[in-house]
Amino acid sequence: MLLIIFLLTSVKLCDAQVYIGKNKDRVRQLMKENRKDLFVDESSRNTVYNLLKYVDNNGTQTMLFVFDDKDICQYYQLTCDYALLKKIQKELDEKHTKSEEGLWHFTEEGKKFQVTLKKQEWFFSVLTKEVK
Repeated sequence: MLLIIFLLTSVKLCDAQVYIGKNKDRVRQLMKENRKDLFVDESSRNTVYNLLKYVDNNGTQTMLFVFDDKDICQYYQLTCDYALLKKIQKELDEKHTKSEEGLWHFTEEGKKFQVTLKKQEWFFSVLTKEVK
């Protein structure tokens, strides 16, 4: 229980790093540097989509990176247990401009990005994509 409380208070869940436009090797490197709480999950293979999947030890977070056929990240999604909802919403509010409920925008390296928080029955997801 203490470990969960520590993780909830110490880890930045909504990474400020933008992975979109980066190649797969660079995403792996950035994840090692910025998200030490997540580990590559190679337990399942997807033959349809070009993905990298990261999970935490507690089973409360999964991060998926979707790449094109040239291994360039197109978008990424963080899926979390509801125990993390308030912390993630707070981080999104602090780092990005909220335009409406569940929707934030930001600009980095001259590119515009959209962050969408979608609530599901058992979990919620945070999708980050470039606005073109």
